[in-house]
Amino acid sequence: MVNGRDIEHNVVRRMNIGDIPKRTAARCPDRVALVYGDRKITFKELNENCCRMAHVFEGLGIRRGDRITFMTHNCLQYIYSWMGACKIGAIINPLNFMLKPQEIEYIVNNAESRLFFVEDVLAAAVLEAAPKLKSVEKFGIIPITAPDTPLPEGWLSIDELFAVTEDVTEPVVETDDEDMCSLMNTSGTEALPKGVMNTHKNFFNTLMSG
Repeated sequence: MVNGRDIEHNVVRRMNIGDIPKRTAARCPDRVALVYGDRKITFKELNENCCRMAHVFEGLGIRRGDRITFMTHNCLQYIYSWMGACKIGAIINPLNFMLKPQEIEYIVNNAESRLFFVEDVLAAAVLEAAPKLKSVEKFGIIPITAPDTPLPEGWLSIDELFAVTEDVTEPVVETDDEDMCSLMNTSGTEALPKGVMNTHKNFFNTLMSG
């Protein structure tokens, strides 16, 4: 059993992509981290929003090693979700927004994702594939282009979950440098898509060499 001191040591020493905004916010909280349309997000705001999303996922039962699929264009929700998932040791499985239902079925079943969030205008393909997605327990909408579109029955809204989650504290979860942080897929142009496992250490090494 891991005690509090072990987890505290782990959080200080580990390589975790979700810790990048936290460490930068500690040095320069008011520096602009992201510009999205006419919005400017500081590192302090970025880290707090990533923590909020981490607690959203924890509230949905996500734990270290669980996979969450996202199918969306670039958006703030995806950034908060990826780094938030990393903070709790979960793994993001990003999909190409041009995938067909049968392609979605193959990739998501292979990833064994527990959650699936999709941009509102892309929901039709996921709705068609949904009955065949064996491991997915909950589906959710990312409202971007058509935010007033009614939610499919039983589906969640990631924005509504985010809005009711007030906890911006750092999640207390032990992770390892060699834990996966993302499960991407090859294009599948010549064969079936193959999962590409990326660890926190992989990403840190890439950042340091860039």
